[in-house]
Amino acid sequence: MTANNIQHGEITIPSHPATPIHYSYVPGSARLKNGLGPLIVFLSGLNDPRKIWTPVLHAINKENGALDVFQPPMLLYDRFGSGETGKKDISKTHDAMAAANDLRELIAGIAEENLKIKPNEINNLPIIFVGHSFGGVIAELYAKQYPRTVVALLLLDPSPTDTDGESWFPDPDAPDFKSETLPDGITADMLRKARAQQRASPYNPNSPNKEGIKWNNLSNYIPEVGKPQLLGPWENSPLLTIMGHDPLPYAGQVKKVIASISER
Repeated sequence: MTANNIQHGEITIPSHPATPIHYSYVPGSARLKNGLGPLIVFLSGLNDPRKIWTPVLHAINKENGALDVFQPPMLLYDRFGSGETGKKDISKTHDAMAAANDLRELIAGIAEENLKIKPNEINNLPIIFVGHSFGGVIAELYAKQYPRTVVALLLLDPSPTDTDGESWFPDPDAPDFKSETLPDGITADMLRKARAQQRASPYNPNSPNKEGIKWNNLSNYIPEVGKPQLLGPWENSPLLTIMGHDPLPYAGQVKKVIASISER
């Protein structure tokens, strides 16, 4: 794969024909069987453009070229309100499940155009999701909404679906708060500042974001984390792999955040 193999384009989906979705597509190798995938779909974090995955595409190409292995087709796209794609009409609820449904329509359109798969046969196309942060949420919702279509999910620091982040920090103003339980160097005032920062963060589910997407209602779709079990098209699928921060660099990042809070 070279830069010339990455095809950039735009496509409209039936539910929102007025706003084209910008995407990048990499055709698979000639050894693709039956034209039925798998299709690898990269899902960016909240507000992130699809171009953040470009280095990954080149790394995959370098690795596959050295090993001479089969390469599936790959799809990257900008959700409504991110990257090159404009915001869609949000007169209706635009939440994470709506984003998953938009993705379904996008995959159907891309598959028909590039893989010659008719929309009524889209369930036969196995999907591999690579999702970062909020992209992991969309991947999970898609797999729940469209069972037996996703064969694997690789989630990179996926966003939690059962917390707004503020609750990670003890509430120093709660009636049952006990300051003596705090680690050395951590004060009640630092907790207040950390909670306030989390509330104001664009990555807080309750805060407005550039995409105009609502995601403080995830409990409506995922009432219990990890349940029900995801169903893939093949036995023992989908394969789920979750990758988190490298603990050593992450510890350094946390120390910097704590230091910045204590200085304010």
